[in-house]
Amino acid sequence: MLALPAAFIYGLLALSQWRPTALFSNKWFICGALTIAVVLHTLGLKQAIWVSGGLDLGLFKALSVVALVIAVMLLLSQLRDFQVNLGQWLLPVCTVAVLAGIFIESPYQARSFSFGVTLHILFALLALAVFSVTMVYALLLRTHDRALKTHHFSALTKRLPPLQSMESTQFKLAWIGFTLLTLAMLMGFIFVDNYFAQHLLHKTSLTLLSWLFFAVLFIGHHLWGWRALMTLRWFTAAYILLLLAFFGSKFVLEVILQRTA
Repeated sequence: MLALPAAFIYGLLALSQWRPTALFSNKWFICGALTIAVVLHTLGLKQAIWVSGGLDLGLFKALSVVALVIAVMLLLSQLRDFQVNLGQWLLPVCTVAVLAGIFIESPYQARSFSFGVTLHILFALLALAVFSVTMVYALLLRTHDRALKTHHFSALTKRLPPLQSMESTQFKLAWIGFTLLTLAMLMGFIFVDNYFAQHLLHKTSLTLLSWLFFAVLFIGHHLWGWRALMTLRWFTAAYILLLLAFFGSKFVLEVILQRTA
């Protein structure tokens, strides 16, 4: 239950992003609160995932791991005075993911994994977390681009940095996610037995298709100068494919059918 106060802190910080006060606008207060939440979240996940039968990586606990990585990224962005406040959108996601991991039971049976397979899973979840942050960033970039074209600026778009700076940051984040995804796939090819077996074929195929979509996105941006709208379309398609690859079958099995693979 150590993750429960972490969820409370995430939720409180999320609310404060929309209705800021002097205290919750202080950088060091936010960093301190986020640090406490991340530590509690980490300890709570350690208790929940490392069980006697091995690793419990059911759907909602896996989502909680992704939320933890997102929270760490938000903390780092605060420490580095990141110009775009992503906490408004991502902290509510972290809150819901942590609560789901605590209170929603899953039929998933804990199992032991080799070191290589554990690395494969870790890199995959890290990649998804980075791409999730990048997805929100890409949506903000598209909003900023549209505001510049229509000359209709909201309170949000007025606070955003220059478009070129945002685009550069978006692709830096995307490259980090792409590198992690590539490493996850390589680990899968090397360490996962029967990586293209029937029960894994949909995951492998969707992940590979997502990887190809991301690759086309980078090529299109570099060679043909794709910008906000085109990059958003390709990024969204690749991200959805990745979500389906990682969690599509887990959702059907664990939530709808109430059984494990």
